[in-house]
Amino acid sequence: MKKILFSIVFVLVSFASMAQWSLIKGGNQGPELRCPYFVNGKVGWVVGGIAGTKSSVYKTVDAGKNWTIQTATFTGVIRAIHAIDANTAVACGEFGNIMKTTNGGTTWLAKTSGTGNLLRSIYFTNSTTGYAAGGLGTILKTTDAGETWSALSSGITQDLINIRFGSENVGYAVSSSSSFSNGIILKTADAGATWTQVYTNTQGLLSVAVLNDKTILAGGGDNLGTPYSHSYIVKSTDGGTTWAEVFAGINYRTMRAGEYNTEQSAWFLGDAGYIVGTADGGTTWSELTVKNGYLGINFANADSGYGCGIAGLIIRYNNVLRIGQDDPASFNVYPNPMVTGATISLTTNAADNSSLVIADMQGKIVRTVSFNGERNVTIDRGDLASGIYVIDLITEDQLVERQKLVVQ
Repeated sequence: MKKILFSIVFVLVSFASMAQWSLIKGGNQGPELRCPYFVNGKVGWVVGGIAGTKSSVYKTVDAGKNWTIQTATFTGVIRAIHAIDANTAVACGEFGNIMKTTNGGTTWLAKTSGTGNLLRSIYFTNSTTGYAAGGLGTILKTTDAGETWSALSSGITQDLINIRFGSENVGYAVSSSSSFSNGIILKTADAGATWTQVYTNTQGLLSVAVLNDKTILAGGGDNLGTPYSHSYIVKSTDGGTTWAEVFAGINYRTMRAGEYNTEQSAWFLGDAGYIVGTADGGTTWSELTVKNGYLGINFANADSGYGCGIAGLIIRYNNVLRIGQDDPASFNVYPNPMVTGATISLTTNAADNSSLVIADMQGKIVRTVSFNGERNVTIDRGDLASGIYVIDLITEDQLVERQKLVVQ
């Protein structure tokens, strides 16, 4: 049970909407997972690998409840993936490798990139036009859905870490030295034909979140310098002409990945389990430090997002309290609201391996219950204060479903 409490379950309740992040896979051992990409709230891929060994491609079609390991003959670690639709995805990584699937990942075919440099990031602006960026300032472009690639000139020789576009013509790329210093933001306004530097910082930049052509957030930090510098996020609302620091975090927490999920809401994930989010466009930020380091983030829509990181870590963002609302509930709570007690009944066949974790809206675990092979368990109110709580159903170390419990 301790494994479930401390390794599998955490809750971040943020903003008035009660949005939450939950660990759904890994976190103790496994490959570094670098990039998630989801075509909708349920179907998506997460990629990564272990340096010097083999790449890892995981796919889910049920919002992370189950994962299939796909075989991709990819030399080196896969660093990024972008899915055009549920069947078509393009991935890139070490040694300039690019691979593509058109059958949902059943098979992956190598494509010629024309470079041997590490490719760290990939992004498509439509179903045919995409960009890949990486080592020594490399930027590549495709106009045929990843079949062929041509080199563009970034104007710098420092590694590009992340590339994103606000429209088909306007895009941004961030850069950092290997020591997490000398941060640079590049901008193109002509679909990659030319790139100009619009921001520099002595600290590195590793992540960029692009809302539109004008509004951008970029994050970074310097974990390796002396003295250690704080993590930070900068923002521009005029297409990169002016920038302001909107967030200054704690040391050792470089911002590795960021993305908008609404016009006002954005999330950044960083080292040592650092998660920060804003619901007002960056004026204020909420913070959580939990679990391992994060390396990638992606939102399928405003209410569903995924993050990934070291030791096979995959987390899920959910802006509704019951995961899998399109499916029948895996458990029922009655009565709810609860006054003195409630009965929780499983509707699945996983009683032997199922447990419940109840947390308050600050994320503090207040009660744990094991079914021990039974279909029904009773919980007493005890010292639970009136308010709203979250009940997580955990089966075989996986978050199956989340529901709300009201205590009157």
